[in-house]
Amino acid sequence: MKDPYYFDDEDWINTLGRGDKSDFEDLFDEKYSEIDEDRAKASVKTRFERNGEPEHRLFRAIVDAFSPNGSAEGSDSGFETTIINPLYEFGQESAEILLAKKQVRSVHLCFVCCEIGGENYDKWRSNINKVESVLQSEGNRTALKNHLDCEGLDLKTVQYLTITRDRDLMDVDMDVLKLGTTPDNYAVWKLMESELPGSEDQDDEDQIVKHHDGNIEHPDLHEVAVDGLDYTLVDNDDIRFSLTSHPIFPLGDVFLQILLNQIGSNDHPDEFNKSNFISVYRDKIQLGENRDELDEVLDTKIREILQLACDADILQEEGEEFDTERDYRLVWDSDEPKDIKDAVREKYFKYKAPEQRGSLAFDRAKDEFERVESQLDGFGND
Repeated sequence: MKDPYYFDDEDWINTLGRGDKSDFEDLFDEKYSEIDEDRAKASVKTRFERNGEPEHRLFRAIVDAFSPNGSAEGSDSGFETTIINPLYEFGQESAEILLAKKQVRSVHLCFVCCEIGGENYDKWRSNINKVESVLQSEGNRTALKNHLDCEGLDLKTVQYLTITRDRDLMDVDMDVLKLGTTPDNYAVWKLMESELPGSEDQDDEDQIVKHHDGNIEHPDLHEVAVDGLDYTLVDNDDIRFSLTSHPIFPLGDVFLQILLNQIGSNDHPDEFNKSNFISVYRDKIQLGENRDELDEVLDTKIREILQLACDADILQEEGEEFDTERDYRLVWDSDEPKDIKDAVREKYFKYKAPEQRGSLAFDRAKDEFERVESQLDGFGND
């Protein structure tokens, strides 16, 4: 995308004089032409691998470790994965998962925020405090129990939890973090991945989630976290992604399921209707009960993600070349359903490359322009 104004979030260009604007636009064009498209694509991939992918791995680790399945080690505590984005309709997106332990007369809750980048731990405590503030309202607590279909139970302990990678904790001052969080029942867990996944040096401990620091009020939850949870024992297929997941994940999971559903019973499994996509998408998340407020959110999310898939040439909208009268056709070069996730990634990286190229060009041009201006100002003061 070759428009410097698109990348100027702070409206910086408009602070320049007319001549300086023209000079900056020329410098942007120069920097843009210097950046190779393949390098820009690699930059998109790297950003995804540093942010979107590890954050999703944290999400999956908790979802799987507390799957409502006897083989999941987290379920030994009685706590189970229930719903995603439990406070979304209250304007709070940072809690991706809600764990709950239902008993005869009461229910215990645990809100989980997935965080990466220890240098940003001020944001961690801010997110936890925002979650806790939502729970101050009795009306919100009642609505939440309604979503869990346990409105008749007393709300007992409420736990607040940050899960991060062990490597991110090197940049965190735990005393400062805990001092800045308002709930007493706040803890930090870590995903052990000292070695990269798949590394020959990776040992068994790199497959677990463990308690790192903080207070866990419920003894059963505390016990399993201190012992460590092997999240690889169960693959929870009822929850594959959240409303805030990177779009690569819902696209890959939904398209894979559509192909698996249609192969063998359909001569053209790569063609499908929008209603198929909506149905599978909803099947891959758990929202709970009585969350009608999210219907419009879901409609918007699905519309946007389908448009992204079309723009990225992952999907083709219905046309004369279709073999059926369905709404969409998957555009990929394989007959193996398992390959669709890799195809989604590669096409997404390619689609985002021009935008990343422009972003890199803007940053480089602005940095160089400001340095030149600073040098000129210094010269004028001599």
